Amino acid sequence: MDPRSRTQGMRLETFFEKFDQFADAPNAVAKMRELLIDVAVKGKLVANCPAEAPVGIKLSGSSDDNSSLTANWRSGLLGDALSFEYGDNLPAPKRTESGEYPVYGSNGIVGTHDTYLTKEPAIIVGRKGSAGALNIATGPSWTTDVAYFVRPPTDLDLRFTYYLFASLRLDELGKGIKPGLSRKEAYALPIVVPRRAEADRGEGG
Repeated sequence: MDPRSRTQGMRLETFFEKFDQFADAPNAVAKMRELLIDVAVKGKLVANCPAEAPVGIKLSGSSDDNSSLTANWRSGLLGDALSFEYGDNLPAPKRTESGEYPVYGSNGIVGTHDTYLTKEPAIIVGRKGSAGALNIATGPSWTTDVAYFVRPPTDLDLRFTYYLFASLRLDELGKGIKPGLSRKEAYALPIVVPRRAEADRGEGG
């Protein structure tokens, strides 16, 4: 079984039962953060209102039995909801480095430029080298050709999408001497998505 299909991790109750063991572990902070992200992207940390309509995105695949999900959450495949778009080459000599817009490589900002490739906020996903690395562009930006940019649809909150990607461990899909992330493989990963209002509540809105 693919490890990413596990709807990962242990139950929250088990975590609290074994808290002392986690706290003493060498990677305790990372483990706790991983678990909290996992339960958050499944709707276990914020209030759910059954009266709210479910997300409007059409989810054709099935990652789980919808009857087992939190009310108004829906399951499907990553490719049903989100599109990984290729960045465009912008070598260092051609960047103006004038500070207007950040330029993203596979693992974060590598410079600035006087124009942008993407006007909307986006999640930047490493494609080559640092495959699966995640960054958030909150405004216009340029994504180079070693990364993808993902613009969430209206139904999905930007930061929720970031944490959803983090829970999927996209870096584990990297293959090759210089690891590369195939968007076809990413699209096949199972996901669950909430009503937009509930994702906003999770951000304190």
